[in-house]
Amino acid sequence: MSNKQYDVIVVGAGSVGMTAGLALKKKGLTCTVIEANGKDDLRPGSRAIFIHQGTLKLLEEVSEGLSFELARNGVILAY
Repeated sequence: MSNKQYDVIVVGAGSVGMTAGLALKKKGLTCTVIEANGKDDLRPGSRAIFIHQGTLKLLEEVSEGLSFELARNGVILAY
């Protein structure tokens, strides 16, 4: 067990948890992301079926180029 101190602890290393970690880091806060599953456990993927345009804009603010990378590797739904 680590004795390190963090401003924030993020629970869950899925897409939302990792995005939260990136956003916190950009704001200058220290954080750690904890995940119940083991490091080498099979990951079935995200339960998110899509990433909303507004979320992509926020992701781009947090990490420049991230939203474009996600869009390049995903399926674009036009509705």
